Amino acid sequence: MATITEHQTLELHNLFTFRGLIAKEEIPEIEKELEQAINLAGAKRESCTIKAVHGLLYGKYDIELIIPINKKIEDTEKFTYKETIKILNALMAKCKGNPADVDTTLLELEKYIAVNKLLPTSVAYQVVTSMDEADTDNSEMVIYIGVSANIL
Repeated sequence: MATITEHQTLELHNLFTFRGLIAKEEIPEIEKELEQAINLAGAKRESCTIKAVHGLLYGKYDIELIIPINKKIEDTEKFTYKETIKILNALMAKCKGNPADVDTTLLELEKYIAVNKLLPTSVAYQVVTSMDEADTDNSEMVIYIGVSANIL
């Protein structure tokens, strides 16, 4: 079960990103290509990949893969550098377990949003804060979803 907190901020800097319509099985290969492009540019990964699913179309995900890096680098044909992503007034759900089991936490967030009559302003950004390679069930993740501060 996740711990959900309101009025949080997600702020990320120096990001190398991919946005596209791909099958779930393609995600590891795209992550590998992102990593190679970062290394070729002389930069270094700063933390785990952040994922944001913008939609689902014909069995493929409209997904954004975001890797925080240590410096600004040039865009490539396939990947884009973003200086900052900032989400204000976000719900934040902290959970522990295998990152592949994120759907349970997303359902908890959806229920929380419905019960509290909140209006989402962003997709869910899935941030792995601690990855235990030996036992992925011991990993920790935080999910942010921006919500409107308006009371309607």
